[in-house]
Amino acid sequence: ALARNLALGNGFSLSELSPFAPHTLRTPGYPVFLSVFYYLFGVYWPASLFVAVLNSFVPVFIFWLAFKLTENLITSAIAGFLTALDYHIAVHTLTLNTESIFVFITVLAAVLIYKYLEKPDWKKAAVIGFLSGYAALTRPFFYYAFPLIFVFLFIAVLKRAEVKPPSAGGSTSDKFKKATIGAIVFLLVSLFIVVP
Repeated sequence: ALARNLALGNGFSLSELSPFAPHTLRTPGYPVFLSVFYYLFGVYWPASLFVAVLNSFVPVFIFWLAFKLTENLITSAIAGFLTALDYHIAVHTLTLNTESIFVFITVLAAVLIYKYLEKPDWKKAAVIGFLSGYAALTRPFFYYAFPLIFVFLFIAVLKRAEVKPPSAGGSTSDKFKKATIGAIVFLLVSLFIVVP
Protein backbone atom coordinates (compact mmCIF):
# COMPACT_ATOMS: atom_id res chain seq x y z
CA ALA A 1 0.00 0.00 0.00
CA LEU A 2 2.84 2.40 0.80
CA ALA A 3 4.55 1.64 -2.51
CA ARG A 4 1.33 2.07 -4.47
CA ASN A 5 0.58 5.43 -2.86
CA LEU A 6 4.13 6.63 -3.50
CA ALA A 7 3.89 5.58 -7.16
CA LEU A 8 0.53 7.34 -7.53
CA GLY A 9 1.81 10.54 -5.92
CA ASN A 10 -0.26 10.18 -2.74
CA GLY A 11 2.71 10.33 -0.38
CA PHE A 12 3.92 7.86 2.21
CA SER A 13 0.49 6.71 3.31
CA LEU A 14 -1.48 3.53 3.91
CA SER A 15 -4.78 5.28 3.20
CA GLU A 16 -6.80 4.13 0.22
CA LEU A 17 -8.80 7.35 -0.03
CA SER A 18 -8.07 11.05 0.33
CA PRO A 19 -6.94 12.59 2.60
CA PHE A 20 -3.85 10.43 2.56
CA ALA A 21 -2.65 10.46 6.17
CA PRO A 22 1.15 10.11 6.47
CA HIS A 23 2.41 6.82 7.85
CA THR A 24 5.32 6.96 10.29
CA LEU A 25 5.71 3.40 11.59
CA ARG A 26 7.56 1.91 8.59
CA THR A 27 10.89 2.84 7.09
CA PRO A 28 10.72 3.97 3.45
CA GLY A 29 13.53 1.91 1.89
CA TYR A 30 11.54 -1.04 0.60
CA PRO A 31 8.34 0.86 -0.29
CA VAL A 32 10.41 3.30 -2.37
CA PHE A 33 12.04 0.35 -4.13
CA LEU A 34 8.68 -1.27 -4.86
CA SER A 35 7.09 2.02 -5.94
CA VAL A 36 9.54 2.29 -8.84
CA PHE A 37 8.32 -1.03 -10.24
CA TYR A 38 4.66 -0.22 -9.58
CA TYR A 39 5.09 3.14 -11.33
CA LEU A 40 6.80 1.55 -14.35
CA PHE A 41 4.75 -1.66 -14.69
CA GLY A 42 1.61 -1.30 -12.54
CA VAL A 43 2.43 -4.63 -10.84
CA TYR A 44 5.01 -5.90 -8.37
CA TRP A 45 6.27 -9.15 -9.91
CA PRO A 46 9.03 -7.35 -11.91
CA ALA A 47 10.46 -6.29 -8.53
CA SER A 48 10.72 -9.95 -7.50
CA LEU A 49 12.41 -10.79 -10.79
CA PHE A 50 14.87 -7.92 -10.34
CA VAL A 51 15.62 -9.05 -6.78
CA ALA A 52 16.16 -12.63 -8.03
CA VAL A 53 18.82 -11.31 -10.43
CA LEU A 54 20.45 -9.24 -7.66
CA ASN A 55 20.43 -12.11 -5.18
CA SER A 56 21.96 -14.47 -7.73
CA PHE A 57 25.17 -12.48 -7.14
CA VAL A 58 25.11 -13.07 -3.36
CA PRO A 59 26.71 -16.57 -3.54
CA VAL A 60 29.38 -15.16 -5.87
CA PHE A 61 30.10 -12.33 -3.41
CA ILE A 62 30.26 -14.82 -0.52
CA PHE A 63 32.65 -17.01 -2.53
CA TRP A 64 34.82 -13.97 -3.30
CA LEU A 65 34.88 -12.76 0.31
CA ALA A 66 35.66 -16.25 1.63
CA PHE A 67 38.50 -16.63 -0.87
CA LYS A 68 39.94 -13.21 0.01
CA LEU A 69 39.80 -14.03 3.71
CA THR A 70 41.00 -17.65 3.60
CA GLU A 71 42.82 -17.99 0.25
CA ASN A 72 41.35 -21.50 0.25
CA LEU A 73 39.46 -22.39 -2.92
CA ILE A 74 37.62 -25.38 -1.43
CA THR A 75 36.41 -23.47 1.63
CA SER A 76 35.33 -20.57 -0.57
CA ALA A 77 33.49 -22.85 -2.99
CA ILE A 78 31.65 -24.54 -0.09
CA ALA A 79 30.67 -21.13 1.34
CA GLY A 80 29.36 -19.97 -2.04
CA PHE A 81 27.58 -23.26 -2.69
CA LEU A 82 25.87 -23.29 0.72
CA THR A 83 24.78 -19.69 0.20
CA ALA A 84 23.30 -20.62 -3.18
CA LEU A 85 21.30 -23.39 -1.48
CA ASP A 86 20.20 -21.24 1.45
CA TYR A 87 16.44 -21.62 1.89
CA HIS A 88 15.92 -18.15 3.36
CA ILE A 89 17.52 -16.31 0.45
CA ALA A 90 15.30 -18.23 -1.97
CA VAL A 91 12.13 -17.54 0.02
CA HIS A 92 12.91 -13.86 0.53
CA THR A 93 13.74 -13.47 -3.15
CA LEU A 94 10.36 -14.80 -4.21
CA THR A 95 8.25 -12.87 -1.71
CA LEU A 96 7.64 -9.16 -1.23
CA ASN A 97 9.55 -8.31 1.93
CA THR A 98 12.43 -6.13 3.04
CA GLU A 99 14.91 -8.99 3.35
CA SER A 100 14.78 -9.53 -0.40
CA ILE A 101 16.92 -6.45 -1.08
CA PHE A 102 18.53 -6.12 2.36
CA VAL A 103 20.62 -9.27 1.88
CA PHE A 104 22.02 -8.07 -1.43
CA ILE A 105 22.75 -4.55 -0.14
CA THR A 106 24.59 -5.71 2.98
CA VAL A 107 26.67 -8.37 1.22
CA LEU A 108 27.62 -5.84 -1.49
CA ALA A 109 28.58 -3.38 1.26
CA ALA A 110 30.81 -6.07 2.83
CA VAL A 111 32.54 -6.61 -0.52
CA LEU A 112 33.11 -2.87 -0.87
CA ILE A 113 34.43 -2.64 2.69
CA TYR A 114 37.01 -5.29 1.81
CA LYS A 115 37.90 -3.41 -1.40
CA TYR A 116 38.17 -0.20 0.64
CA LEU A 117 40.61 -1.83 3.03
CA GLU A 118 42.74 -2.98 0.09
CA LYS A 119 42.94 0.58 -1.24
CA PRO A 120 41.29 3.26 0.91
CA ASP A 121 39.47 5.92 -1.09
CA TRP A 122 36.85 8.43 0.07
CA LYS A 123 34.67 7.58 -2.95
CA LYS A 124 34.47 3.94 -1.86
CA ALA A 125 33.69 5.12 1.68
CA ALA A 126 30.86 7.25 0.27
CA VAL A 127 29.38 4.27 -1.61
CA ILE A 128 29.62 2.13 1.54
CA GLY A 129 27.84 4.95 3.39
CA PHE A 130 25.10 5.11 0.76
CA LEU A 131 24.53 1.34 0.85
CA SER A 132 24.55 1.29 4.65
CA GLY A 133 22.11 4.20 4.81
CA TYR A 134 19.74 2.52 2.37
CA ALA A 135 20.10 -0.78 4.23
CA ALA A 136 19.04 1.04 7.43
CA LEU A 137 16.02 2.52 5.62
CA THR A 138 15.12 -1.04 4.64
CA ARG A 139 15.82 -2.79 7.96
CA PRO A 140 16.07 -0.24 10.81
CA PHE A 141 18.28 -2.39 13.08
CA PHE A 142 21.13 -1.64 10.66
CA TYR A 143 21.40 1.82 12.27
CA TYR A 144 23.36 0.06 15.00
CA ALA A 145 25.97 -0.99 12.46
CA PHE A 146 26.96 2.61 11.66
CA PRO A 147 29.26 3.15 14.66
CA LEU A 148 30.74 -0.33 14.26
CA ILE A 149 31.54 0.24 10.57
CA PHE A 150 32.90 3.71 11.37
CA VAL A 151 35.29 2.37 14.02
CA PHE A 152 36.23 -0.62 11.85
CA LEU A 153 37.08 1.55 8.82
CA PHE A 154 39.14 3.91 10.95
CA ILE A 155 41.09 1.29 12.90
CA ALA A 156 41.59 -1.11 9.98
CA VAL A 157 42.99 1.60 7.70
CA LEU A 158 45.20 2.94 10.51
CA LYS A 159 46.56 -0.54 11.32
CA ARG A 160 47.10 -1.26 7.62
CA ALA A 161 49.17 1.93 7.38
CA GLU A 162 51.26 0.85 10.40
CA VAL A 163 52.29 -2.46 8.84
CA LYS A 164 53.50 -0.88 5.60
CA PRO A 165 57.26 -0.72 5.23
CA PRO A 166 58.92 2.68 5.87
CA SER A 167 59.78 2.88 2.16
CA ALA A 168 56.05 3.23 1.40
CA GLY A 169 56.32 6.84 2.57
CA GLY A 170 53.87 9.12 4.27
CA SER A 171 53.99 10.48 7.80
CA THR A 172 51.97 9.21 10.72
CA SER A 173 49.73 12.27 10.55
CA ASP A 174 49.03 11.58 6.84
CA LYS A 175 48.02 8.01 7.65
CA PHE A 176 45.81 9.20 10.52
CA LYS A 177 44.22 11.79 8.22
CA LYS A 178 43.53 9.19 5.53
CA ALA A 179 41.90 6.84 8.05
CA THR A 180 39.84 9.66 9.52
CA ILE A 181 38.62 11.03 6.17
CA GLY A 182 37.30 7.67 4.94
CA ALA A 183 35.51 6.90 8.20
CA ILE A 184 33.96 10.37 8.41
CA VAL A 185 32.84 10.31 4.76
CA PHE A 186 31.17 6.94 5.39
CA LEU A 187 29.36 8.26 8.46
CA LEU A 188 28.26 11.55 6.88
CA VAL A 189 26.84 9.88 3.75
CA SER A 190 25.02 7.18 5.73
CA LEU A 191 23.53 9.81 8.05
CA PHE A 192 22.62 12.01 5.08
CA ILE A 193 20.55 9.10 3.75
CA VAL A 194 18.74 8.30 7.00
CA VAL A 195 18.33 11.61 8.84
CA PRO A 196 15.52 13.02 6.66
